Amino acid sequence: MITLRRRVLATITGAAALLALVPAAAAGHSASEQTDNEGPALAHLRAYVEAFNAGDEASMRAFFRDHLAASALEDMPVGKRLARHPATKRQLKSLAIEKVVGDLPFHGSLLVKAGNGMLLLLAGAVEKASPNKLLS
Repeated sequence: MITLRRRVLATITGAAALLALVPAAAAGHSASEQTDNEGPALAHLRAYVEAFNAGDEASMRAFFRDHLAASALEDMPVGKRLARHPATKRQLKSLAIEKVVGDLPFHGSLLVKAGNGMLLLLAGAVEKASPNKLLS
């Protein structure tokens, strides 16, 4: 079981490391700078990173309320999402945006580095109609 878990983590980390090789220029801008023409998905993902790093329940509650589509909240209500957050925060510690991997009209992705050293891909799809909230 431990060997399988290590292989899975190595695969995830390896895949994220490959994504790190994608130049930020391919996405049109660096990870640290938010542009005016950035798609709504990236704006929501950046807001998630900010709320996650704030470290308090109120910030996460506000993020879920303000950035998730009604259908996403029906699938998993805010309370369940908040219940999962402390364990995730303990494991990952913090998130820092490394690269913009994708920025399409209704989908975006960011490569982030967690405070524990893991590289993760945050991806989000948004509603096609305004206000373009996250679907999951």
